[in-house]
Amino acid sequence: MITPIRDIGRAGIVVDIPDINLAPNQLSLGQNVRFEDGSAKSFPGNSTFTTPTVTPYFLLPYPSGSVFYWIYMGMAKGYIYNGTTHTDITRAAGDYTGTSNHRWNGGVLGGVPILNNGVDAPQYYNGTILNNLIWDGVTDWETLGVTAKVIRPHKNNLIAMNITEGVNNYPMRVHWSNPAEVDTIPDSWDPADTTGDAGYNDLADTPGFLIDGLPMRDWFILYKDDAAYRMVYTGTGEIYNITRMLKVPGILAQGCAVEVRGRHIVLGPGDLYWTDGTQWESIADDRVKRALFGAIDPDSKDNCFLQHFPDKEE
Repeated sequence: MITPIRDIGRAGIVVDIPDINLAPNQLSLGQNVRFEDGSAKSFPGNSTFTTPTVTPYFLLPYPSGSVFYWIYMGMAKGYIYNGTTHTDITRAAGDYTGTSNHRWNGGVLGGVPILNNGVDAPQYYNGTILNNLIWDGVTDWETLGVTAKVIRPHKNNLIAMNITEGVNNYPMRVHWSNPAEVDTIPDSWDPADTTGDAGYNDLADTPGFLIDGLPMRDWFILYKDDAAYRMVYTGTGEIYNITRMLKVPGILAQGCAVEVRGRHIVLGPGDLYWTDGTQWESIADDRVKRALFGAIDPDSKDNCFLQHFPDKEE
């Protein structure tokens, strides 16, 4: 006998109740579906591009004047797309040397796109091609053999995390640049230049490494794999006051934090939680956490990320 089930998925996917105790219209598992108006719908994709020239590993939206661009990065080359034409903007020095394991990151600082893959010198787009960021006003990162695993914009500064200088890696080190005017890049990252704001700090009070960071209101939150820190710009002394956020679990991988209504939602090592910069709280109970982390291949955890869909409140 066929029994109709109405309002299928009304409660969405429920993993915190044993399957045998679920109501007929509750589901214990789903993939690529969204529940709306009492029904399950295929999760839609969005198509903006014509066929990209290379496989994109990173997308950066870039509005400039009346034109909305997409910058996309492959493993070896970078392109910009204006809705019609794909233009090669790879650096003049030649192809990039990262692999699919080296995740691109960056953002837009005062109208200037910043791109970084952790193994090549960080880049900025000058309207024609990607060029190396300046280190001290004369010498660029590449000449000095300096790289950063992650670079993010914050206010008028750039924040670089997990630094390598030549053969020496400083995974707990955070660097910040001089502030930049609109449509320009920072003129120095040199902490020895006492006339500027550039500096660095080694966050060595826990054994974890710096993984990522994200602005939160006036602060910048640094995430290690076992801790989190609040950076507050002071403009005096050490320029940034950095304090550890007690008991915050840290972050699982790059891209595993998103800002939602002035707070961060973070996928951490073994937990999903929110933080407002002063406190934190788990938003998943034990069964949900077991289901979530049980679905993640430990060997591929660095590929995890979070995505916020504000229009759907997801």
